[in-house]
Amino acid sequence: MITYCFDVDGTFYNLYAVKNWLEKLRANDPSPYMDGEAMVNMKTFDKWIQEQEEKGNRVHIITWLSKGADEAFNKKARLAKIKWIRANLPSLSIAAIHAVPYGTPKHKVLKERSRAMILIDDNEEVGAAWETPKQRKHVLPQDFFSSIGLVWDASAPQTT
Repeated sequence: MITYCFDVDGTFYNLYAVKNWLEKLRANDPSPYMDGEAMVNMKTFDKWIQEQEEKGNRVHIITWLSKGADEAFNKKARLAKIKWIRANLPSLSIAAIHAVPYGTPKHKVLKERSRAMILIDDNEEVGAAWETPKQRKHVLPQDFFSSIGLVWDASAPQTT
């Protein structure tokens, strides 16, 4: 069994293209987590998730909440992220979505392990902390999505 773990922001959701995203988050406005566009074709991505689960593999989302946020804003941000993810990846169970405080080591989020665990994340530093010699590997989103036949584009929304 393989466990695929996806980051969200900058991986398949273009948070950084949302106008004034950082200012809004610093003002405790969670709208940037809902107002952004997909970076891949989400219908095709959702179908891929279904296929992996049918094969016995697992798919999880591990996404950080806002840097420096208090628990009240983290709750709002968590709800906003989950709402967008569920709307765009309906086959993914709510239990597979882990929106955790900023800086939480991603390799410590999942309790269950599998023989291979792949983190798809745009942050190379996070990926380096994830990797182990045998079990856990990191892949950049552009490499991962192209390997499964999806176009990954940080500049253009994917609508179909």
